[in-house]
Amino acid sequence: MANFINLFIGGTHMPLVEIGSSMTDAEEFSKKEREPLPNGPYTLRVNNCEPRTAKSGRPMLNFRLEVAENPNPDYNGKTMFYNCPLPDNGNSKGIGFLVQIVKALGQEWEGTNINTDEFVGLTCTANVSTDEKGWNQIDSFA
Repeated sequence: MANFINLFIGGTHMPLVEIGSSMTDAEEFSKKEREPLPNGPYTLRVNNCEPRTAKSGRPMLNFRLEVAENPNPDYNGKTMFYNCPLPDNGNSKGIGFLVQIVKALGQEWEGTNINTDEFVGLTCTANVSTDEKGWNQIDSFA
């Protein structure tokens, strides 16, 4: 955990931040953290689900998921995102993404509202692959 220390040297304010890691250790952790998962099925837990606006201006739900319960401890906690476009001005294209993840989480919604807090902590199984840029992506839900 970072600690903030305020120093005043020669009348000048010098903020000193204790980050608890050397640059070398931080680089190693960062490299390991960005390394993609091998392709395959994973149990994913929803960490967060919040409304956002896509670059196009269209509303969407952004799911933040992390690998859970994996036999390889290095994989547990790895994070990926899953975006679900929401209907907007009569355009419902892409709503299937939301239907897929909600069903995979064992949930449904009634009416036209959805409580995103109800998804946090739920798990699902997803087939994960690596895209051309080296990022993990969710291909489908099991």
